[in-house]
Amino acid sequence: MAEQKKYRPGQLEAETFRKLPERAQEIWFQYCDMAIKNQREKDLLFLYIMGMDYSECKSPIEVIFNFAYDLICFSENLTELFLECQREIVSRDGMKKYYADFVFDTENNPEMININHDFKLVIECDGHEFHEKTKEQVTNDNERDLELKMLGYDVLRFSGSQIYNKPFRCAAGALDYITTRIKKDERS
Repeated sequence: MAEQKKYRPGQLEAETFRKLPERAQEIWFQYCDMAIKNQREKDLLFLYIMGMDYSECKSPIEVIFNFAYDLICFSENLTELFLECQREIVSRDGMKKYYADFVFDTENNPEMININHDFKLVIECDGHEFHEKTKEQVTNDNERDLELKMLGYDVLRFSGSQIYNKPFRCAAGALDYITTRIKKDERS
């Protein structure tokens, strides 16, 4: 049996933090500054309560977006509005598999017992490496978006530049979209 590594207090958190993209580390410090300025020191408990495991994200842009989204949700006490990372979605004909960067799905969210609807959202983080480089990539993204919409998903896309430059704005926009749709569906 392999011996487990022993960590000093805070060492594991520090190692996890160092694995984050540099931009995610920067937004953590921005978040800390906002929490202190707004006298919301409880928001600093995010790392202790939520942790920072973003290993399922496939790119630094996804980590940055997810981290900003989680920080806002924690600060606003909306942790039940979590995003699922890299969910496999099968096309209607069963011939294609898509992996969504993030999915918000009230149907599969056990925390949302009191909401009676089937709102599903895909959030895509479009880095320049995989999106909009060629006409073929744009065509593939458009066909994918149509198939996702036919499966009942709303689709939001953020460019890598949007996420990198304004991570909190992108995350807040996605969260606002979700909460607006939930409220709209609750009234239906």
